Amino acid sequence: MKSFKESLNEASLSRVYQHTKGTNIGMISAHSDRNTPEENKANHERLAQDIRKAGFGHVNVHGKYIMNKGEPNEHAVTEKSYLVIGKKGDDSGNLKGFLKKHGEKYGQESVLHKAHDEEDAKLHYTGGTQKGQIVNAGKFHPNRAADYQSAMRGGKTTFTFESVEYRVPKSFFFRNEELF
Repeated sequence: MKSFKESLNEASLSRVYQHTKGTNIGMISAHSDRNTPEENKANHERLAQDIRKAGFGHVNVHGKYIMNKGEPNEHAVTEKSYLVIGKKGDDSGNLKGFLKKHGEKYGQESVLHKAHDEEDAKLHYTGGTQKGQIVNAGKFHPNRAADYQSAMRGGKTTFTFESVEYRVPKSFFFRNEELF
């Protein structure tokens, strides 16, 4: 028999999966390794206010990825992030515009957006040398762990967006440019 916590995790993941169908969703963070922990906390709270003020819902998640993968200074990173939930159906690009604007505002290299009528999510670069580029991040995969994933509820419930085109797991939290 499943524990209450396991059932809650499955219900939450099921809800996230439902949002990937017919609803505009995105992933964004205000975390930066250039900031102090206090600055990251303040930015995270401001981003939550920005999301609510714009009329979107959000789910707290932790992004997990490998920074500088394959290099001597490679290391695992976990950052607080948001799964942003837009409206069902066509929103005239409102959520995508919000994500890109706030990705720049909070110094993010990229944000992820999945339109209501598409299976694959897209990674939109909002900073760095790839600014303005768009990369296919693939389909939503619940309960799949990868080098680049999102986790809910203490890290026990994970999901990722990954593209078979590159044969390497990728998600919003993917920061290694060499595979593109």
